[in-house]
Amino acid sequence: MSSDRLEINGNKSINDYSLEDFWNCDQINEVRDALNNNEYHPNCKLCWTEEKIERNSKRVRDNKEHDKLLDNDLSQPQILDLNLGNKCNIACRTCGTHSSTGWLEEEIFFSNDWEKNEIRKRTDHTSKCFSKKNSIWNTLDKWQPKVKHFDFYGGEPMIIQEQWDLIEKSVDKGYAKHQRVHYNTNGTVFRTEYLQWLKEFGWVDIQFSIDGIKDRFEFMRYPAKWKRVFNNIKKYMALRDEQPETVSAGVCLTISNFN
Repeated sequence: MSSDRLEINGNKSINDYSLEDFWNCDQINEVRDALNNNEYHPNCKLCWTEEKIERNSKRVRDNKEHDKLLDNDLSQPQILDLNLGNKCNIACRTCGTHSSTGWLEEEIFFSNDWEKNEIRKRTDHTSKCFSKKNSIWNTLDKWQPKVKHFDFYGGEPMIIQEQWDLIEKSVDKGYAKHQRVHYNTNGTVFRTEYLQWLKEFGWVDIQFSIDGIKDRFEFMRYPAKWKRVFNNIKKYMALRDEQPETVSAGVCLTISNFN
């Protein structure tokens, strides 16, 4: 496996191969074999490095949590970590166009012609990956009944309609009561009309990307407003208090020189 991303015949793009192709490719089977044998694999070096210094790595945390959740069916993923594009409504100082459309205009403005072309190519590639014409949606539709856990990232997942389409389908089809959902959100969006859907899931965890409060927050996460975000957080916390057995919430911060 030559890089930190899966590839088939040297190609890493889901525009050219399906999710099922990647799920069953030689590289992922190589990683599975290593993990099943508790062997070091270079593509998992971050977790192994943390464990060497006696930190609780994601590998260890997930093994403890998901042992109770998953079965041995390898015909499809039972956990889906979905970064459904880079659509976002703010431009955080620790981010860029890779994860936020909010950075696009500014990044292009300060770039030379070659860099502008590269940025446009990258954003065009991202938009194609999550276009409704992409086969990814057919595969997700096929896998959805057996998915046990969703991780939603972005961009900002709360403004990505395709994420809500998946949520609505899980509720309508009766899958939700057996599924768990995790969000990383910037807290700028609270949609009352979608709360009824989230209440149907077996477990929901909402983590707020907050790097400071008040003026520091607004400096870090332009052009978000602290008062609005704080009010939204309180609304989500009310949902947690209403259903403490099935809803949890917390803060996930990014440490940088800015805070």
